[in-house]
Amino acid sequence: MQLSLTKKLSIPACSCDSNHPILTQTFSHTSKRLPTIAQVKSHIYTDRQWIEAGDFNRKKQLLTIAIRESYVGQSFVLLTDEFIRSLQRLCTDFTSIVEIGAGIGWLGHWLSEYGTRVQTSIDNKTWPGFPQDRYLDIVQKMDSLDYLHLHPEVQLFILAWPEEDDMASHIWRALRPGQHLLYIGEDRDGCTANNVFFELIHGHEVRNKATEEMRQSFLSFDDFHDQPHLYQKG
Repeated sequence: MQLSLTKKLSIPACSCDSNHPILTQTFSHTSKRLPTIAQVKSHIYTDRQWIEAGDFNRKKQLLTIAIRESYVGQSFVLLTDEFIRSLQRLCTDFTSIVEIGAGIGWLGHWLSEYGTRVQTSIDNKTWPGFPQDRYLDIVQKMDSLDYLHLHPEVQLFILAWPEEDDMASHIWRALRPGQHLLYIGEDRDGCTANNVFFELIHGHEVRNKATEEMRQSFLSFDDFHDQPHLYQKG
């Protein structure tokens, strides 16, 4: 997971700060539930659907930009109660789950908080100038590929917002037949992974009721185009 935006955005003055309820409810060790989709949409724009509806409010747009900028310093995946519940249902089919390229670790944290047993979250923790004490306790310092090679027993690896480099394609190549990869990111020519990865995973997507519910419950930040996909190595 990236910890900084590739393109820096110029944000006009806005009243948003770190005490906004979307941020405090999501990035708190004491919080027990994430904001719902309805709660998130009541504060910010998501998924560009507001354009089609002709609903535009300048104040809400500025708040959306400001919250997004604060949010992605913790997680690029927009976390909601419905999305984590859908992942919880999907994960019941797997007995061994590991998050790789985990960043700070909030996705793994919330899966665990909702009752899904995540074996561990892995990150190399090498981001320049990023304080080590900001990583959650669930995050183990290790190279994701090294971990993958050492743990053939893992049934599901979760990879969210990998860099636009070879990381995702190397991970896919290293998976053993039968192992699954839950990829959360943009599609071909987007801001995550690279086109080699999308060529490799072509024809490997798993589609069923659980994956459909997962996709339907997923929200993207305004101007982001990420989606969750489940793939199985043949």
